[in-house]
Amino acid sequence: MANIKLPDNIDLLTANAIKKGEEYKNNKAVHRRILATAASICLVFTIGITSLCVAAEAFEFGGNVFKEIKELVGLRGGSQGTELINKTTTKNGVSLTLQDVICDEYGVYVSFIVKSKKPFINTNDSQLLLNDNYARTSFHKGNLDTGGIAGLEGKFIDENTFIGVETYLFTDLKTKVPENFTLNIKIGAIPLNSVEDNSIIRGNWKFSVPVELNGDGVKVITPSIRNNNISIKKVTLSKLNTFIEVELPISLREERVTLITDKGVLIDTISTTTEENNGKIMVGQRFKGIPDDTDSLILSFGDTESITINIR
Repeated sequence: MANIKLPDNIDLLTANAIKKGEEYKNNKAVHRRILATAASICLVFTIGITSLCVAAEAFEFGGNVFKEIKELVGLRGGSQGTELINKTTTKNGVSLTLQDVICDEYGVYVSFIVKSKKPFINTNDSQLLLNDNYARTSFHKGNLDTGGIAGLEGKFIDENTFIGVETYLFTDLKTKVPENFTLNIKIGAIPLNSVEDNSIIRGNWKFSVPVELNGDGVKVITPSIRNNNISIKKVTLSKLNTFIEVELPISLREERVTLITDKGVLIDTISTTTEENNGKIMVGQRFKGIPDDTDSLILSFGDTESITINIR
């Protein structure tokens, strides 16, 4: 120890060493504060994004309505129009989004997303009523026929959201449906509960959208089938409808007519028209659309008579 020589400026070197040590200590503290702040920001950002994603998943419908409820409404063939429209009109706390339009020679089929600030009362229904519901085309002055269905057919996503499809038929048209036209829709009220009048939300939801005719949407079959005085005159398969024209004897006037596919799927009846002529009854039966994998239809009259119709 006695032989170790100390530098003459030992005091200055000691002071510098202490100063550098203090700077290093302060820098590490700053780094720790920066890292902690950055981590906090990342955590808040991550939580925010996660919350937004959860909210979007719970309250927003981002899919294609036609595709989502294809089996429910009986949509035959493709489940999308030429391009998604996604026009939204909001009145009195209820927003109505016209998402898509499919058109064939029998009608225009429109998909909607309905969102209400107030919850719907009965979310078990597969139908949402629309009041004062009118649709017209740019090539015809009269209102289109809603085909006996008073509103949207579909399903509830949650207590505030319903997705569904409305059908507007060209039943009384005397002119050919053009390749392109404009569809104008006006809806005057949407009931939150179809039973109670005080739950009706009144407004003026209007839409004007371009429509393109799908030339492959309708298939017409004239089977010329005759069995026990029952004659199948015509079968028409549209995108969302199955029309069957049949001639029956008077004895089958009161019999219930049902339609089942070869795969055992019961096709719901929408409406029926009858006309008596020369001791026969001409019946026009409108059913929902049929599944794409259907090869034949079985038309039954009560428990006694049934006829199979090949559609391939």
